[in-house]
Amino acid sequence: MKTALLAYQYGMGNSGDFAINIGSLDLLYEYYDQMIIISKFTKSDTEFEIDKEYLNKYYKNIEVIEGPFKLDRSNIVGTVSNYISGLVKYPFLLVSASYNKKFKDAEVVFLNGGNLLRCNSMTDYIRLFALIFPLRLAKRNSIKYILLPQSTTSINMLGLKLLDPYLNSANTVYAREQLSKDRLEQYFPKSNIEISLDTAFFIKDREIVKSKYKKKYPHLSIKKNNVCLTLRKEDIGDIGELSLEKRHKINESIEKLINLLIEDKYTVTFVIQSKKDKEFTTHVYNKFSSCTDVNLVEEYDPLILREIYRNSTCLIGMRLHSLILAMSAGTPVIGYFDQKWGHKNPGTLGQYKMPYGFIDQDPDLHSFLVNSFENKEIMLIEIEKTKNKLRSSLQESI
Repeated sequence: MKTALLAYQYGMGNSGDFAINIGSLDLLYEYYDQMIIISKFTKSDTEFEIDKEYLNKYYKNIEVIEGPFKLDRSNIVGTVSNYISGLVKYPFLLVSASYNKKFKDAEVVFLNGGNLLRCNSMTDYIRLFALIFPLRLAKRNSIKYILLPQSTTSINMLGLKLLDPYLNSANTVYAREQLSKDRLEQYFPKSNIEISLDTAFFIKDREIVKSKYKKKYPHLSIKKNNVCLTLRKEDIGDIGELSLEKRHKINESIEKLINLLIEDKYTVTFVIQSKKDKEFTTHVYNKFSSCTDVNLVEEYDPLILREIYRNSTCLIGMRLHSLILAMSAGTPVIGYFDQKWGHKNPGTLGQYKMPYGFIDQDPDLHSFLVNSFENKEIMLIEIEKTKNKLRSSLQESI
């Protein structure tokens, strides 16, 4: 049986991150019979068993093993403590018999996709040590490795020096969007970097999930002209929050948008798909809670979320993976971002001709609806074209 190893598997606390897992697995199972997955979590983390149980429901021949480090970023103090602890363990893990055996069982090692290739601080630098651990073990065991679609922002000299030998030795480094590809080629001119798209676009339709959605949300499945909203107040990497000024601008823009949508006879559904968004989303929703045309849904299963977005007229979102889940299901989108969040947001939506605006520019989000609807067919064609291109490239790489 053909076996591949995927590192790392993200947790369900952020359904957008977990969507990357599912998309990566759905893609890789087109080429491999069984998968070994290294979790982001250790066995002492409650998330480890929850995520493992979920994956075992949908995939056969899958082995989920605990991660070598605690990569939890729920608070800054804990994050730094976990990273330092990981650095102390690092030399011993590199010679760990159990981890080396798992790598030797795999034909190819894949680093999971995401916004991983960034380094602006010492905390980022320590985080990168953990992230390249699977690449170091692959290299040590002379196993081919591939970086699934990545985004980047800025990388300082320390980060460049750390990453350079590993990206140069990778069989292929896939970029999630053209802006990241251009930047990565500047940083790593000797690396084999190819344009692709986020692996969450490869999530497959599942009839069992469609049935679950209809049973769980019968009121949504019969709505017409429903617009979904995903809000966010966290900064990049979900570490820290946007300024009070920016949060105030988000409040004003969303309130204006909802009033205009209601005038146009749309219903509106706020969707909480990351636990960190719950407080802020609920705060904005409460201003409209007495309105029967405005609803609130809290859902962390990316497969169910994809059905929610599939059955919507449009998604207006601040979470990239809410937008990707919607587009992957054929629903047009509008993005609403902070410019400091990097290339992944404008790059992804621009690639598929979907409109977006930035918080600081006070965009009229309502006016973007027509453009979003008009470009739906272009979006679908371009997504399918890019998916097929990645499949062809991956077939050659492995």
